[in-house]
Amino acid sequence: MSTIYLLPCRCGRTIPIEARQAGETVHCQCGLAAQVPTLREIAALERSEYPAADRPAVTWGGPQRTLLLGAALVAISLLAGLAVYSYWPVTPGEDTTTQLLRRNIDRLSPLDSLHLFQRETEIGLSPAKLASDTAREKTTMLYRVWLVLVTAGLGAGTLLLILGACRSMAQRSPQRHSRKM
Repeated sequence: MSTIYLLPCRCGRTIPIEARQAGETVHCQCGLAAQVPTLREIAALERSEYPAADRPAVTWGGPQRTLLLGAALVAISLLAGLAVYSYWPVTPGEDTTTQLLRRNIDRLSPLDSLHLFQRETEIGLSPAKLASDTAREKTTMLYRVWLVLVTAGLGAGTLLLILGACRSMAQRSPQRHSRKM
């Protein structure tokens, strides 16, 4: 069990600290920040009568949960974006199979030409839409949906991080202005 020392605050209260907090900044119940002295100076402080177990436990509040949720959402969105990029290294529609096929149709073997013809006639042969065009459209739509989801996740995560940081700062800053009624 660690020894608890009492750091005096300018407001007159004392802040319970441990030796491991040397050099850190702690906050009093009044909201003022106090710098924890060095280990040598901590040893000269008054010791607490109560053991560390009797002190109120530090709990996570709403701001910390909001920050964690925002960070997790940003991380998941970045991983999803990386997965989308690795699955589709080229944006669908740039240089797809259909365009390559149209350029290289004369180089196909007779057997490859037959397989291509059978695949294209399964959905109906029309010069406007080949099966590879339909597949490209579906792939492009799926790619766009994933991009929208990743962007929305990054935006929502960033907003949660900002909200959590603002709530955390508001919770730490002392109430300097009081209203008189």
